[in-house]
Amino acid sequence: MNEDLTKDWLRRCWGTLNLGRRLLVWDPYKCHLTDGVRYVANKSTNSDMAIIPGGLTGHIQPADVCWNKPFKEAYKELYGEWTATGEKSYTQAGNICAPSKFQCLQWVKKAWESVSQDIVIKSFRCCGISVKVDGTEDKEIHSNKMVGLLLKHLWRFLSVQLLFWQPTRVAVRVMTLLKTLMRMKVN
Repeated sequence: MNEDLTKDWLRRCWGTLNLGRRLLVWDPYKCHLTDGVRYVANKSTNSDMAIIPGGLTGHIQPADVCWNKPFKEAYKELYGEWTATGEKSYTQAGNICAPSKFQCLQWVKKAWESVSQDIVIKSFRCCGISVKVDGTEDKEIHSNKMVGLLLKHLWRFLSVQLLFWQPTRVAVRVMTLLKTLMRMKVN
């Protein structure tokens, strides 16, 4: 992936979702941090960008925390069933051909349908993404060890975020985050 492909993805995929202003949360991959990508995200796709600091995605990304595992397990089970009993084709040398793209997409669809909507909704809450900023729902955040990780990476996070937001917006978000972290540390 590079800057041009990222901008193309933003325009063709992300930008086609006409949902109004929205938040796009990325990892700190270098092509996500360029001025051109920020411009396309902000102006062409009506999106604000946030960057998850390296090393924290497994703790604060809803998919990693809650539903990637059941999704992947369901997919592996479907693949295993196909391997054991499914209709297959063979190469001239007698090796099994890979499943078709259509078959794989059917498995993705079935695996996704096996993940409950409730788990997906709760995943955002337990990662602290959709809890109330007044702290009344902090108990739903999945782990207090996340507090230590967040504090450890806070300075790095702020330095990256200053590239994307107005300083006043950063200050408000930082104060909210720090208040939440302090309440969690005390409890």
